[in-house]
Amino acid sequence: MFSHVMLGVSDLEVSRKFYDALLGTLGLGPGVANKNRYFYRSPGGTFAISTPINGQPATYGNGSTLGFSMASPEQADAFHAAGVANGGTTCEDPPGYREGPIRRARTASRSPQEPALMKAAVFHGPRDIRFEDVPRPVLNEGEALMRIRACGICGSDLHTYREGLFLQLGLPLEQGRVLGHEFSGEIVEVCGEMPDVQVGGRYTTVSVGGNAEFLRITPQIASRMIPIPDHLSFEEAATTEPLATSLHAVELADPKDDQVMVVMGAGIIGLGVLQCIRARSSARVIVVDLSERRLQLARELGAHLTINASEEDA
Repeated sequence: MFSHVMLGVSDLEVSRKFYDALLGTLGLGPGVANKNRYFYRSPGGTFAISTPINGQPATYGNGSTLGFSMASPEQADAFHAAGVANGGTTCEDPPGYREGPIRRARTASRSPQEPALMKAAVFHGPRDIRFEDVPRPVLNEGEALMRIRACGICGSDLHTYREGLFLQLGLPLEQGRVLGHEFSGEIVEVCGEMPDVQVGGRYTTVSVGGNAEFLRITPQIASRMIPIPDHLSFEEAATTEPLATSLHAVELADPKDDQVMVVMGAGIIGLGVLQCIRARSSARVIVVDLSERRLQLARELGAHLTINASEEDA
């Protein structure tokens, strides 16, 4: 149907190097120069790159797809690896299969000239959070890229939103910062060697910047990552950090079977404390709160007695 496909590029030599490596994995190239263009010819058609003839900067089609036919999954993996190694970035997920027998082509790589953006909820000041396009993380050797699948809203995030407190719990950007420190996701790219971190792996961890599509995983963050079992959802896994806070409190209290424990507050931490006490001892547990809805949850989770402090003394 088509005799050729030509893409506009801003830097001809940077793009030529990229496509020489990328298309070389398919047995094509190097590109043949013709004035301000390079051509890659094959029996099925011609692919070319060119600086725009009107002298204006090259642009890209957001949402457009250019598919290359692969002879095997191994060739697709080599195609992806060559693109990443020569300045491209993974633009969706790692190479793989869609629902059916077709190889995932559009996930292979993105040209180095194409701006890599992502959506993020950016905090600019008290009661000012905006959904914006921000630069997608660029990986260094020994780092990974996580696609965020779930992120909790901590009480500290509410203090930041309302009062501008705890700014250290946000990932700074050129303008604003991205909140979110209890999250889960899947690894979509690894740059170089990262022991125990696998592309496609599902993990939860603690860091900052979770209210975005992607997050750069450094070795320090990776050391805190926990694999998510298959039976847990991303939403459930994102509650690991607050549950760990509850568990730590219970371990410090060290409840005994014949004791009575009082939990002041039935938010996510308090309810986690209740569950941890019930899991490790036969101690009786009293939960105090001002919210009847929260107290009902406490009773459902095993509280022996609940007290609504807005109605009676605790």
